[in-house]
Amino acid sequence: MRQPRDLEEVLQVSDDHAITLHGEANRRDLSDPDDRFILCIEVAHACRSSADTSRRLKSVVQDRAREGKPQGGVRRFGDRRQGVDQRHCPCAA
Repeated sequence: MRQPRDLEEVLQVSDDHAITLHGEANRRDLSDPDDRFILCIEVAHACRSSADTSRRLKSVVQDRAREGKPQGGVRRFGDRRQGVDQRHCPCAA
């Protein structure tokens, strides 16, 4: 989960319907206020990390556009503008 509002919604539904939630990573007892607090911090951290990555990528795209550089990377399999690039074709022998 990367958005605090998503966590709040899941916790509210779980509380309203007496649902016990289980996850594989970072086990938390959601009946324990301290574990809920830690989970909220973890989700807020994930949200911040995601926002930082987004901001950095947008900045790179803007810089490349300003410099007139292409935005793409390796031509994907099946792009026929100049024929299929056999190095990226999974069927190439």
